[in-house]
Amino acid sequence: MRLFYSIYTFIYYQACSSMNITTNSFLLLFCSLGIQLNAQIQKDYSTLAQNKVEIRYGFGIDVNNPKDTFLITEELYNTQGREVLHRNYSEDSVRSEYHYVYLHDTLRTERITKLNGVFHSKSILTYDNQNRLIKTEDFDLNGNPTGTYETFKYKKGGKKVEYRLYFENQLSRQTQTHYDDHGKIVQYREKFRGKWQDIPLIEPGSKYLRIKEIKNYGHLNLTLKLTTEIIQKNRRQIGASQMLQLKKGDELFTESFSYPNGLRHSTRQYVNDVLVGLKHYKYKFRK
Repeated sequence: MRLFYSIYTFIYYQACSSMNITTNSFLLLFCSLGIQLNAQIQKDYSTLAQNKVEIRYGFGIDVNNPKDTFLITEELYNTQGREVLHRNYSEDSVRSEYHYVYLHDTLRTERITKLNGVFHSKSILTYDNQNRLIKTEDFDLNGNPTGTYETFKYKKGGKKVEYRLYFENQLSRQTQTHYDDHGKIVQYREKFRGKWQDIPLIEPGSKYLRIKEIKNYGHLNLTLKLTTEIIQKNRRQIGASQMLQLKKGDELFTESFSYPNGLRHSTRQYVNDVLVGLKHYKYKFRK
């Protein structure tokens, strides 16, 4: 059975696993999505805007039968390259749907979450006077707080130093980031069962993470970005077309292809030299 796990599901699953939250509570927490999670999906706004992208479709490809493709994501953008609608598909039907509202088409202020076509929550984003996100909070259909919210703190200069996630008005996750005098991250830690634990920093160029870029690849003159990561801790991760169960010591190899105009073409993923994911993108452009 083809099943697309959204990036949101993965992140909440990780949080719930570390907090021993029950399956039912996990489903509730997954539904009450915090906006910060979506920010972890990096998008090149200028590239999308310059190319007048209206819709981007993501198709999964069966690694055992490359002719078998299936729609897994649909993303609609405004003229500024900001995502205004995101749909995740499973078995050819919409599993989850996210509507985004912006101030001046650039600063996200709201998100409405629907699951299987039914309203679930409305998230409100709050910023400080420097347009830094300081809080997201979820509300139900009647406008009442659901008890799920996030807070963010920053140091002078704008770098984030603390993140907190609350579920049912109880602190569920807390992380801190420390920097040196030059702004480089020197420590990232998370509180687990009342105790702080350091999270290993994996940076490009280290023995755990290697990145290489090749220009003018193939007859389409694509840009190929090769990323190799040596997994340092067991984890679940969203893959190109399916959820991946990674173990410490695994080698995750990702090939990301882009057109000369910067738009994504396709992605291939391997774990320990075994092909585990294929994804191809198609676009609809504004006239």
